[in-house]
Amino acid sequence: MREITALLQADAQLGHTFTNRTGNLEGSIVGDLEGATSQLISGYLAATMDYAAFVELANQGAYAYLMPVFEARKDDILTILKR
Repeated sequence: MREITALLQADAQLGHTFTNRTGNLEGSIVGDLEGATSQLISGYLAATMDYAAFVELANQGAYAYLMPVFEARKDDILTILKR
């Protein structure tokens, strides 16, 4: 799972469409494993800047940087989980 969150984090930091003015939003993007049991694996991908949600959701998602990563990498995520 850490492989998946690291992949998603890197894609979100490098593949966004918003104009990077300070690097703060990119630097606040984090992903990690939260927990794992025999039946459930949970992790997260988040951005911690106060304005992160605004950038993700404003202008009908024109500058979204988190959800597009999941869409673009869904096949890779499934491949990794099947290992």
